[in-house]
Amino acid sequence: MATMNTLTFKIFIVFLCLFEFSAGNKKCDVEQKLLCRKQTDCSSCIRAHACCNWCYHPTFEGVKCDLVDSLPECNGFIEYNKNETQTQNINAENSSSDNGAQITPRNIKVLLRNERAVNISFIYQAARNYPLELYYLADLSYSMRDHIETFRSLGHEFSKSLQNLTKNYKLAFGSFLDKPGMPFALTDMENLINPCKWEMEICNPNYLFKHILNFTHSSDKFSEAVRESQISMNLDGPEGALEAIYQILVCGEKFGWTQESYKLVVLSTDGLLHTAGDGILVGATLRNNGTCMIDYNGEHTAPLQYDYPSLDEIRYLLRKKKVNLIVAVPRNSSSYYLNLANSVFEKEMYVALLEGDSSNILDLVNDGFKQFIRQVEFSANTSDTPNLSVRFFADCNGIGIFEEISECKNIEEYTPINFKAELNLTEWEDFDEETIIIREKSINEEIIVHIETVGSCKCQNLNNNKRCTHGSIDCDLCKCDIGWKGEHCEEKCSDSLIDCINNTSEYLCSGRGDCICGKCECERTYSGEFCQYKCPVDDNGKTCAGHGTCTDGNCVCFLGYSGYNCDCPLSNESCKFGTDVLCNNKGTCNCNECHCDDNFFGTYCEKLKEENQVEENVLCKNFDSMVKDNQGKLDDTSIIIYRADNITTYLKYVSPNYVCTND
Repeated sequence: MATMNTLTFKIFIVFLCLFEFSAGNKKCDVEQKLLCRKQTDCSSCIRAHACCNWCYHPTFEGVKCDLVDSLPECNGFIEYNKNETQTQNINAENSSSDNGAQITPRNIKVLLRNERAVNISFIYQAARNYPLELYYLADLSYSMRDHIETFRSLGHEFSKSLQNLTKNYKLAFGSFLDKPGMPFALTDMENLINPCKWEMEICNPNYLFKHILNFTHSSDKFSEAVRESQISMNLDGPEGALEAIYQILVCGEKFGWTQESYKLVVLSTDGLLHTAGDGILVGATLRNNGTCMIDYNGEHTAPLQYDYPSLDEIRYLLRKKKVNLIVAVPRNSSSYYLNLANSVFEKEMYVALLEGDSSNILDLVNDGFKQFIRQVEFSANTSDTPNLSVRFFADCNGIGIFEEISECKNIEEYTPINFKAELNLTEWEDFDEETIIIREKSINEEIIVHIETVGSCKCQNLNNNKRCTHGSIDCDLCKCDIGWKGEHCEEKCSDSLIDCINNTSEYLCSGRGDCICGKCECERTYSGEFCQYKCPVDDNGKTCAGHGTCTDGNCVCFLGYSGYNCDCPLSNESCKFGTDVLCNNKGTCNCNECHCDDNFFGTYCEKLKEENQVEENVLCKNFDSMVKDNQGKLDDTSIIIYRADNITTYLKYVSPNYVCTND
């Protein structure tokens, strides 16, 4: 097959590219130089661009803000700009757990410049033997008696099965029924004492929730608590499970929850849920206030005063406490809980089907735990820094391709997953340091990101004789008070701030510039009388792609460029290779790039896709005779086969066996 591979393997081609400025100079070009020279004080100078540096020599008479190579007379008196962005992983102790952190690194320091995005990278990997805290919440209503009998027999087996998940686990146990009042329970004295008398059996009095066992490493204590549990009875179908879950979540420290662990509540029930509003039927009208209402005997202290919690309250607490919920239910109740999982608790609930006697409860807990550790999700709270944008990217499949997503599902267990967070300061904020926290959904590990901004100068004021009549000295330059201007702030000017406020905004210069003598001086990328227009900026932070000027938010392009952002060259030279044919006649040349027809690809549309019929390569066709004339030459002679504005291509050596034909 005659492709570019034939030409590539059998000839050596040298590309000599000439650039206006060296890469070591932070890619500083004429546009940055002109931008720097417009700045009149140190702070605006170093904010404008990473290429700008400030000369604070007291006797220097030239342009004070310029490229560093243009300030040789200021050597030793330069406020050097910092890099565009920088990240630094700060050494910090790992998780307090002996089993290691699951997120690395845990501390990052970032230097941000306005509208210069920076990416920070971190890795999530579920740790083996990470602590697991599991609260088993049992429905002890009469209809669950067969399930309870089975679970009693599985007490020790339940503990052993958890060892397959982690060697470091703790268990707690509690049970629930419903509010002990009509119409949820019979309230005559006989039924209060023995609600099961109509079944000709004896059972415990009704109750809403009973916490029986704090978190413990002892499987014997857990098995004993399960064996000693007794059933009871209530009247209606729905149960008080939501109130039980609510108390388990708000009584965390009292029950023995710790910070760094996987947290699971396993709810085993065959009933539906009473929710907020149902409590009115029994006279319970108060709303839960977020406090623990379980006494030292494990009893709820006010079951007939407080209403049931809402689904939203439970979801909020599950997320806040980083607790996941496994609901084990028989088939006749499964559709109700599956609907809840899909509509309300999409990320917090796993629904599993119980066998008729709960004999598969061990497998269900195992599957539910693995379901949760196979998903990971990160978020960041930027409410204190509203001008900071955070976007997450993840390589969920481990193939080196990042997608803009904060969550990965169905990942391989214990496999490292690479994430990136893009931080971008969309509007200038002047702060020494801010801290944001990146958190994972299910574990109490976090990444602390310390953010500094570029903008404050720390150069010395060397000229003690300099006087600013109506202002202050900043890096040996007078910064004038409102209403004054001049080198020494000696000239009075308009001090009206009204002239700097647009009717549509309450901020001076729309919050994007400074009001100097009644006129707005806009920050870079903004223009207009009130700095109300945002100028188009490309991915490199260049206004109008560096090929135009911004007027009232619109780019006016230099000669040879067009487009909204002046990023479209009018030249078509890059669409040619040694001839005047554009894109091999297999595509169109737009903005000096080939856009190929169907089935063709390559820089010049010179290649066919593999599934189509082979066609001769246009580069071989154009240069075949030239190549044959130079076969076997090993000396330093070379011929120019192509010359463009900034690239010259030389043919240096061709193998004698070269054939430019179909292979």
